[in-house]
Amino acid sequence: MNLRDLEYFKYLAESLSFTKTAEHFFVSQPSISIALKRLEDEFETTLIQRERSAKNIHLTPTGHTLYQRTIDMLGLYAQTKLEIKAVGIDTIQLGLVPAIGNLFLPQLLANANDYLQNLKLIEENTTDALFDSLRKQKFSIAIMAHDQPTFANLWIDTFPIAKSPLKLFVSQNHPLARYRELSLMELVDLPYVSLSNGTIHEKLFQNWATTNHLSLDNVFYCNDMNTLSSLVASGERVALLMENVSLNRDDLVAIPIKNPPVGYLNLVINNEMVLSDTQKAFNDLLIKSIEG
Repeated sequence: MNLRDLEYFKYLAESLSFTKTAEHFFVSQPSISIALKRLEDEFETTLIQRERSAKNIHLTPTGHTLYQRTIDMLGLYAQTKLEIKAVGIDTIQLGLVPAIGNLFLPQLLANANDYLQNLKLIEENTTDALFDSLRKQKFSIAIMAHDQPTFANLWIDTFPIAKSPLKLFVSQNHPLARYRELSLMELVDLPYVSLSNGTIHEKLFQNWATTNHLSLDNVFYCNDMNTLSSLVASGERVALLMENVSLNRDDLVAIPIKNPPVGYLNLVINNEMVLSDTQKAFNDLLIKSIEG
């Protein structure tokens, strides 16, 4: 028995599809069938019941048992790798989405000179990707934005950094650039640009538009902040973004709006990870830096 067979089996048990499992692991369907056969020979049982149609499959009772144990075994293997990696390693890590997290690095790292030489910043393009990497324990601590003050997940410890209301970003030559504040009526039917799915900005923008019954038919979606800021600077589009966002441009104007949605910026920690002494000390230092 090997771990790869268990990984195949776990995905097969969840998807109930040999095709999807093969596509997920970039292998042929016979490879999945052979791996399943090895496991069934190992445990001397039938794990997957296949009807005449290959599309109609389900786990047997023993298959359910192995699936539950597979989750435990693969989790234990991953945790053991992390624990071994943590022993004696001085490298420390911090996760972030650059457009948001970079603004807070000077504050957080002000007293962290002793750690900077060994610090590795793990950058993700979206908040969802950052959350997933933290959940998978690719790092233990991150600067993360959320649409709620705290996270409901028990494995996350949350330390608030700042609240960030959405503002309307326009070109400095845009007719709205002279306004000091905008009402909802002035925001209707504007040609918006938004970041794509998975970002905190997209989630806040969608929730705001839905709550206020605004049409999203004239919204252009893009994948990165540089494209978004260029479209706004050209005057072709406007964008609703958190005020604490790094655009590195002088040709944009951020205008407050009435009753804006709010993003919450937090330092978050995966409290289930086993840390090296150096990483733990670094995490404690960052927590102290925002708690004052």
